Amino acid sequence: MFAGLRESAGGESLELKGSGSTARALKNALEKEFPFLRGTGFALWADKEMVHGDMEIPEGAELALLPPVSGG
Repeated sequence: MFAGLRESAGGESLELKGSGSTARALKNALEKEFPFLRGTGFALWADKEMVHGDMEIPEGAELALLPPVSGG
């Protein structure tokens, strides 16, 4: 986790029992288990690639949660 998400979680990582096979299922499971994630619009990355919607999450993938960013 990075930036504000890390601060909200109080650490660098979260442990989720069970998982989702798709990005959408995993994001839903994370938001259910860790309510502070709801409404943050975090991006989910698997093995250094952004995943979303019905994209499959490979088993054993390294996951990262990034907060939304804006540029100027």
